[in-house]
Amino acid sequence: MTRRIDRRRFLAATLAAPAAATLATLPAGRAGAATTLRMSTYLPSRHPMVTGLFLPWAEEVAEATGGEVRVELAPASLAPPPRQFEMVTDGLANVGFTTHSYTPGRFPLTGIAELPFLGASSEALSVAYWQVHRDYLASANEHRGIHLLGLSTHGPGALWTNRGPIGSLADLEGLKLVVPGGLGGKVAEALGVVSVQAPAPQWYELLSRGTADGALFSVDAPMKFNLESFLPNYTRVPDGLFNNSFAMFTSERDWDRLSEASRSALEPLVGESLSRRMGVIWDGGDAAAEGRFEEAGITVTDASGAFLEELREAVAPVEAAWVETAGSKGVDGAAALARL
Repeated sequence: MTRRIDRRRFLAATLAAPAAATLATLPAGRAGAATTLRMSTYLPSRHPMVTGLFLPWAEEVAEATGGEVRVELAPASLAPPPRQFEMVTDGLANVGFTTHSYTPGRFPLTGIAELPFLGASSEALSVAYWQVHRDYLASANEHRGIHLLGLSTHGPGALWTNRGPIGSLADLEGLKLVVPGGLGGKVAEALGVVSVQAPAPQWYELLSRGTADGALFSVDAPMKFNLESFLPNYTRVPDGLFNNSFAMFTSERDWDRLSEASRSALEPLVGESLSRRMGVIWDGGDAAAEGRFEEAGITVTDASGAFLEELREAVAPVEAAWVETAGSKGVDGAAALARL
């Protein structure tokens, strides 16, 4: 028999506990000490990132540390999408996963991973992103108070619309497109469309009610969020028209409270290896989504020729602006982007 968890009662109990108690309870470094890390995410429980990564990763953490560190996934998000970082730094949760674009203006350097035409493989791009962040961007300390566990981007982002096919910029004139945020909003602006910036929990309402005519989404987003019936036209752009930057993280406080032995045991499970695993999940989602196109009645149009050149010309200023922003933060944006 499955017992239903009352979300309000769960949150009330969580909030009533002292913040320091969210990181359990025995002193780090003492033999036999046990630390429980509560993980929270806004993603639905059946999302492949949850079932294919978060849950197996939690088991691996316990095994690698001999049970000294355990990760428990909360049954519901403990904070709205824009407050996922604060949720962890304030101690309501200890591990989180979110997209940087939900906190506009806070992490401008992560926009490097959201630029157009970066590649067709999320796995490759996520690994490169981790390395470039480590070698070029981390020195700017945008993530102060946060200990990054992994970074990733989804697969190549493109145009989804309720009308089509889309074969030129003129076909986009006057359309309202849902945009997750970040540099996707700048891309939408460059394309001349009206952007409706909203986090994932709001997408269904916007598209089902016809408030928006389409979206700048990854290949798999309509399938994962039950939006295929509202977005029958997919315009595929080689190497992607945009991306989103995602992070898995804990707080510096919580990371430092782990014993040195536990941190050493966790190193193979975080950083570049975790970033790669996130990329593999995104790529798998894209492949699964493409396999459903015929069944779901999705019409695919490939951007090519004059239309592709129109797109490249329109979005080129977005890249130039990011390089300028990086320079203002003391980062060689051109070198970082070339490395990526």
